[in-house]
Amino acid sequence: MTATTTHTKIWTVPCGALCIIQVATRGVAGLGADLAGCLLGDAVDVVNCAARRLYASGAVGEGVRDAITRQITIAALEMAQSQGGKCTPGPRGLHLCVVPKGADVNVRLGSTDVRIQIYDKGGTTIGNVFITDEDRRGDGPLLDHELFHTFQWAAAGGLPFAALYGNEYAKAGGECNRFEQAAGFVAGHYPHCVGLL
Repeated sequence: MTATTTHTKIWTVPCGALCIIQVATRGVAGLGADLAGCLLGDAVDVVNCAARRLYASGAVGEGVRDAITRQITIAALEMAQSQGGKCTPGPRGLHLCVVPKGADVNVRLGSTDVRIQIYDKGGTTIGNVFITDEDRRGDGPLLDHELFHTFQWAAAGGLPFAALYGNEYAKAGGECNRFEQAAGFVAGHYPHCVGLL
């Protein structure tokens, strides 16, 4: 879905998510009005800007995130549990799911199944669920990094974030991309990416 704004830019992030964010955060330290500034740039810039503002808005932002990502979060919890994952509450409503080493999580995107190999990286955040193959509750910086990804999912309208992230990942040739940069390269265990963008 494409929406136009009063600016001359056209953005490809569904207006539904940004509009919900704008209405829900109106009056919260000026957050709603500030979102108008997020409509400049490409879809990655829009998502990262809106995610930063949601993240900074505390409980209101968490409520908006939870509402927008509800369905994908439920699906991610079910996927993790189907692979033997044990899920526990984490900071600011993040769900932490530890799956057995070597487990793959299958994600259905439309009519396509995508297999995510959890073991070849620190973990994967889908919606509001951080899926990993080891207990990372003690790694505060990593959890903060993954928490930021949950707000990116919300800012993109939920499931469209998977396609946006996949495109950005391919364009950058890996994890040294703008979504990981916004979440924090060092906190996400990507120190080799610092200074590359």
